[in-house]
Amino acid sequence: MSPNARPPTFLTSIRNSAGTFASRSIVTLRGDGTVVAVDSLQYRGVQKSGFSTQRGTFRCTGARTAVARSLNFSFPPQPAIARSDWTLSIDAAGKISGTITLYLHEGLEGVDPFAKPGKLIDIFRFTGVRVEPPPEKK
Repeated sequence: MSPNARPPTFLTSIRNSAGTFASRSIVTLRGDGTVVAVDSLQYRGVQKSGFSTQRGTFRCTGARTAVARSLNFSFPPQPAIARSDWTLSIDAAGKISGTITLYLHEGLEGVDPFAKPGKLIDIFRFTGVRVEPPPEKK
């Protein structure tokens, strides 16, 4: 695999709409248009319910911008499907920023997270840096 073709991975800091620190996340934008995000809050969860890794898709909206949609599952005691709608910008230095609008759809069976937005949990803002491989040894 060519080093220039590697998918970008970012370490992000996420803040809620009040500006309070919420979590850290590792986000990968893959060359096939998929997005994977793992969050430091997963074990403790949102509203006291842990949740799975997020998986979804993205599409470029400009040379350095994209939108994404990801889904994840909440675990008991509150089983649900969460949908995150993302806006992303990557600057010339490789730093990322954007928003995550988080919706919760209670229950699992018969739930369609695309039919309606669900319960708005918050609109988060994030910033981050690209995770780079170690430099080559000379």
